[in-house]
Amino acid sequence: KKVDVVSYTAFPHVLKDGTAFNLGNSITSTGAYYNIVRFPKDDQLMERMEVVAKIPARLKFHPSNINMFGITENYFVIVETPLTMPVTSLVKLVVMKIPLTDVLKWLPNENTRIVLINRTTGKIEHVFQADPFYFVSIVNQYEKDDHLVLDICCYKNSEIINATFVESLR
Repeated sequence: KKVDVVSYTAFPHVLKDGTAFNLGNSITSTGAYYNIVRFPKDDQLMERMEVVAKIPARLKFHPSNINMFGITENYFVIVETPLTMPVTSLVKLVVMKIPLTDVLKWLPNENTRIVLINRTTGKIEHVFQADPFYFVSIVNQYEKDDHLVLDICCYKNSEIINATFVESLR
């Protein structure tokens, strides 16, 4: 309730000093948002956590299914793919207790959007467009010579998810 987030990514980032950051989704009457939440390393973790950046989803009521975000010296990196979770379907997910994969929607005509958020101000500093792709995790991210390097294993679409089902593995 304190940070208005309904879910977090599976992969938080923990800095050397113990401060942790995670990306969470929030849904409001004006649309979906991605929230970067800071968790300080101290005894008052839950009382002192705070949203340091709140970024609107590119498609108001179709936030991306984001498993991981990046963090570099100066930026938070959000990779918003065209694999979305329609807000209306999320209600079905909760009420009918169906798997998340049953509500995900691939939008092949939408690009992937890469958003760089300034870690000091919490504001969007750069937005890049890429051809549509899906990814599970960011392998590496860093800044070098005034460039941000983002290393991601990309798939042309979200079909790779089907390969992770027990039936497919068998």
